[in-house]
Amino acid sequence: MESIRSYYLLLFKIVRPKQTINTISDDPEDNGLLECALVKVDYIVSVDHHLLDLEFRGIKIVKVAELLKVLSTCIGSRKTA
Repeated sequence: MESIRSYYLLLFKIVRPKQTINTISDDPEDNGLLECALVKVDYIVSVDHHLLDLEFRGIKIVKVAELLKVLSTCIGSRKTA
């Protein structure tokens, strides 16, 4: 289990928000996720339609399956390099 955790920590980072925003009025708790994304992330992974329907400052908001496809492409290209 620890090796899986270590692997994910190489791919993902834990961030803390530096500013407060109010972009999603229908579900204000989602704003916390967007606040974290402003720290600089490439992707937000979610199944929440409030987030998936949003275009937010160039950050890709995707479902898990889409991120897994991106990651498998990245891993595949590293193996052939």
